[in-house]
Amino acid sequence: MNAMMDAMVDRSRTASGKHTSLLDMGYNHIGLDGGWNYCFPDNHTFHWASDGRPVWNDAFPDPKGMVSRAHKLGLSPGWYLNNC
Repeated sequence: MNAMMDAMVDRSRTASGKHTSLLDMGYNHIGLDGGWNYCFPDNHTFHWASDGRPVWNDAFPDPKGMVSRAHKLGLSPGWYLNNC
């Protein structure tokens, strides 16, 4: 996800002769489709703890930090919520 955020704000490409980024061109949404959640083997579909919290797996140890970084870069982060 960090590499994708970096690519969104990278100004190494040009448009009409001007260095620009995808963000400069209006593309500000960045989404995480799958692989972030822990899927419980007993129901094979839900990734929520009994108190309603989504359960993140070890591949994404700091979702709050990821969202904070996206906001600092001017991006609007999101993720697909039902993908077990």
